[in-house]
This record gives sequence, structure tokens and C-alpha cells, in this order.
Amino acid sequence: MDRESLRNRMLSERRQYTRTRLEEIGMWITRRIVQSDAYRHANVIHCFSGATGKGEISTRPILLDIIDSGKKLVMPRVGEDPGMLEHYPVTDITTLRTNAWGIHEPMNGVQVSPQDLDLVLVPGLAVDREGNRIGYGKGYYDRFLARTSAIKLILVPDAFLLDRISALPHDIPMDAAATEKRWLNFHGNI
Repeated sequence: MDRESLRNRMLSERRQYTRTRLEEIGMWITRRIVQSDAYRHANVIHCFSGATGKGEISTRPILLDIIDSGKKLVMPRVGEDPGMLEHYPVTDITTLRTNAWGIHEPMNGVQVSPQDLDLVLVPGLAVDREGNRIGYGKGYYDRFLARTSAIKLILVPDAFLLDRISALPHDIPMDAAATEKRWLNFHGNI
């Protein structure tokens, strides 16, 4: 199956999940993440705001845990430079604004360099057993992930762990994946 057909199929399947189910999956994934060495050793953590209305898992529990644990939470915002993300610290998720795509993002602050991140929690539609990810097709995260050496951890429902996704030259592979049922390391121990 070509990538666009796979993306459309994954989007369709994701939209079948209820908000309640996506929140439940988010809680299980959060538990798995906070117990990981990658999380425990990270000081600066980048995390997206999951849009459950669009079929993404809820990241609210992990956002709150990052803040409550004294770690530095960094969140993305669509930048002025076309196709690029900017990254800002967030200390209170009630200050986030909703952008044109219905995604919560930080309003202001001093940008954080991708090189200063320890762990990036990555959105995506699906991941395969080698860490190849399929996203939403705009390339925002691939451009961003190419600029950081942080651990790259994708958060997906277990049903979206696939056997194989064909990777393109610009795709950045994930280091690990967290689902509601398991943790997978793709490239060495994390």
C-alpha cells in the first residue's frame, strides 16, 4: 500500500476511536512513559498536545506530569517560517491557545533550541517495528527531528503498530514507541 493510501486508512481508523477511549489510552501510555529510563533521565521534554477530536491520544496526563515533576515542558507551535515548528517552554497548560487546525499550542515565550531537548514525544498515525513512522503528511516533525539528537519516542495506540511502513529518504526513524500495551525500543537500549 502506498503511503498516501496508508495515511488515509490510518486517519479513517483513528477517527473511529471515541474521545473517552483516546483519553484512556493516553493514561496507559503516560504510565508507561513515566516509568521509563528515557523519561526519568530527561530534564527537557518536548511534547505535542494531542487533539482527541482528530483521533490523537490525549497527552494531557503526560503534560501535567512533566510540569508536576519539575521537568521543563517544551511544546511546539507552527512557526512564521513555512513548514517549521517553533518550540516554547510551558509551565501552565491552561495558557495554551487553539490554532487554526484545532491544536493547542503555546502563545509566547523564549524559544528553546531543538539541541537543548532530551526527549521528544512525537505524534503520528502509525509506526512499524523498525521505528518508521507515518505522520500527517506535512513534514513538520521530520524537519524538526532532523535538528535534534534527543530521544524520539512516538505515542500511538497499539493497533497502529504495523509490520512495515516504507520510509522516504527524509523520514526520521523513532528510537522507541509507547502504546497502551507495550514499550518498544527500535535502536538500542533506551
